[in-house]
Amino acid sequence: MYSQASSKNVEWKISEEDIERSIQALNPLGCGYEVFDLQGAKMIRTMARELSSDALHILNILSSYHMAPRDCLGNTYITTEVLASCSKNNDLLGENIFRSPERAKQALDDMLINDGTLWLDISNPTMAPAQGRFSWSNIAVGAVMNMFEVTTLGQPFEVIKTQMASNRTQTMYHALRTVWNRGGVLGFYQGLIPWAWIEASTKGAVLLFTSTEVQKVAKSLGMGPGAAGLLGGMTGGIVQSYATMGFCTCMKTVEITRQKQVTAGVPPPSTWKVFADIYTKEGIRGINKGVNAVALRQMTNWGSRMGFARLAESPVRRFSGKTEGEKLNSVERILCSSIGGALATWNQPIEVIRVEMQSQTKSAAAHHSAKPSILGTAAYIYKENGLRGLYRGVSPRICLGIWQTVCMVSFADSVREWLGTSK
Repeated sequence: MYSQASSKNVEWKISEEDIERSIQALNPLGCGYEVFDLQGAKMIRTMARELSSDALHILNILSSYHMAPRDCLGNTYITTEVLASCSKNNDLLGENIFRSPERAKQALDDMLINDGTLWLDISNPTMAPAQGRFSWSNIAVGAVMNMFEVTTLGQPFEVIKTQMASNRTQTMYHALRTVWNRGGVLGFYQGLIPWAWIEASTKGAVLLFTSTEVQKVAKSLGMGPGAAGLLGGMTGGIVQSYATMGFCTCMKTVEITRQKQVTAGVPPPSTWKVFADIYTKEGIRGINKGVNAVALRQMTNWGSRMGFARLAESPVRRFSGKTEGEKLNSVERILCSSIGGALATWNQPIEVIRVEMQSQTKSAAAHHSAKPSILGTAAYIYKENGLRGLYRGVSPRICLGIWQTVCMVSFADSVREWLGTSK
């Protein structure tokens, strides 16, 4: 450190020892100034009383480059959640002294009000955490996770579910045999290329980005994690339905349900030929047939999945002995997502109605009106197959719901946390 005299262009070097001697010279005045060591870093105490052990722990976190989070200007800051996480996961702090949120809050209040070693800046917008800004990487994370989900187990579950929902007299065994007869293993991936990939790469990005931003706003307004997850999931589901899913979901169902037998030596038309024929005959409405049912399904799907998954976090924390604010491990996250995915299948009748509206089976084609409605289709299914008909395909859909929620909630949370864009 250097000090410059303004009257004479002279510089004096001020060493660390000079500062320590100056502080020691103030001791006789009884003002409490003192140099002390904190994890190898020298700090100056500027109050008459000793710092508590909790205050020393918090100062240690703030002085650590890797432990404390930073705002958009690079300044460290502290919250009760950060205290719980840092004190649990860092060996420098020993035992988890801030396991109790009440103790963490009391320590911060003492440092803020009594000691004056912390301050609360609510006037400077640049002090907002960097995580509060739009996390555009959520778009990429959503697209990648949805592509992974559909390419692994997602499409096989989707094909089986759609087969049973469109052929409501088939048992699980008959549905599996029918799908297998279409092409063996590849039969379970009908509609994957290009429709499922187009849909997954866009709807996942829209869902994760929209739901994450809505949840942030909802929590900032005082909503709990369950309500915020419900609102975020519902909004994301509606937006993805009308923005990207309409024609893709319709064409996937067409691919799975249309007849593909070769007749008179003529090969079946390609998926693009079918798409062109529908567009030529019915226009935009034709390739988006059933989009309102898709929107209703997605709204209830992701609202329920994210809401139930977030609600499940509290009992899982209690069962594992964790407090609110403590992070769940990978197994606990998967458990919460599985609960959310399974419980969200209560809306199976909406999915059966959607499949029937978009189906290309002979029985569906025989009764389809030019403009099928949700209520009209529901009445037809109930008349033909009763209440059980509205729940055909629920078993593979439970598996699909669990896998989708694990990918888009549990795995996505882990990826975003690794990237530093979590909520």
